Amino acid sequence: MLKVKSFLFVITLLVSLLVVIGTAYSQQFLSEGAKAEHSASINANQELARAVLSETGIAERYDLYLGNAMDLATSPEMARNTQFVAWLNELTVQEAGWKYVEAQYIDRLNSHFSEAELTALLELAKQPLMQKWIQFEVESYLGSVEERRRLLFLLWENYNNAVFTPPPEALP
Repeated sequence: MLKVKSFLFVITLLVSLLVVIGTAYSQQFLSEGAKAEHSASINANQELARAVLSETGIAERYDLYLGNAMDLATSPEMARNTQFVAWLNELTVQEAGWKYVEAQYIDRLNSHFSEAELTALLELAKQPLMQKWIQFEVESYLGSVEERRRLLFLLWENYNNAVFTPPPEALP
């Protein structure tokens, strides 16, 4: 009788152990499935955000606007050497361009806009009038490069010549 009770106890223990292991495994499997589904949703949203950024020309404009740093670094006289300025702009894009910040832009878009809003933005960006506006903005920026460079160089020159006095709270 003792052997039968021991046998039943061992069987009950084994069955209980198998139930616990099976439950844990199935929850892990479901959890991994949910994780995969969540990951797929995140990837889809990232691709949607990437498409919005691409369609609106943000990547190209980001690299274009880096030229502002070169506008500060080059005098109007130096800027006449267009090959040098072109090389400097290429170097800036290579070392500090869009590829270094794209993921941050995508993350920010995903945190500020729902999937439906991103879809609406993408549709808006594809509209001919919006494409015309984006092109106008880029052409206007490029059209003001000489004046911007002159003004920024003058500002920097005047700053270095102490024409401007910073407020005391701005001083280190």
